[in-house]
Amino acid sequence: RSISTPLHSVTNLKVRLKISGTYNGDLFCYLAHGSGHSVLLNRVGRSAGNPFGYDDPGLEVTFEDGATNDVHQYRQIVTGNENISLGTNVMGSWVADGRTNQPTEVLGTDARPALLSGCSGLDPNGNWTVYVADMVGGDSHTLVSWGLEISGTEEPPAPPVATITGSVKLQAYLRSSRMVRFIASAVSGG
Repeated sequence: RSISTPLHSVTNLKVRLKISGTYNGDLFCYLAHGSGHSVLLNRVGRSAGNPFGYDDPGLEVTFEDGATNDVHQYRQIVTGNENISLGTNVMGSWVADGRTNQPTEVLGTDARPALLSGCSGLDPNGNWTVYVADMVGGDSHTLVSWGLEISGTEEPPAPPVATITGSVKLQAYLRSSRMVRFIASAVSGG
């Protein structure tokens, strides 16, 4: 998507993502813009004890750094047990997966260097890309929709340009040039 906004610097970012499918643990998904990127999903549920990840059927989520829960381990958070299937879409607000390990090797215990904060400070104008891949055969997924909510700072307004007009009357000066200095200052209320 191409974004055009008066904002010139990202301070906060939210990503809405809706995917229908059959096995969330197969999904790898990232957001990219300029030099910034965030890994939204990286084989959710994949761990040393579960190399296939979660078998739930889709997502309708919002990713934001201010959320309190890591999407990679959503079952533990929603059901209290990694092994209890939701049987429905994952919903709600989550912190992006952020794990940059290869999808064939990623684990829930890995570091999370690619959160949405990786886009902070960037100019939000231009192209944003969401990439979604099913990393394991046998299932199908559809990216139904995605969207961005960008907060940021606007460029400061250009300082006002003032034109001063007037006339100078020189009296009783006999040399060929004279230096005249004008000083302008702001007047409150005017």
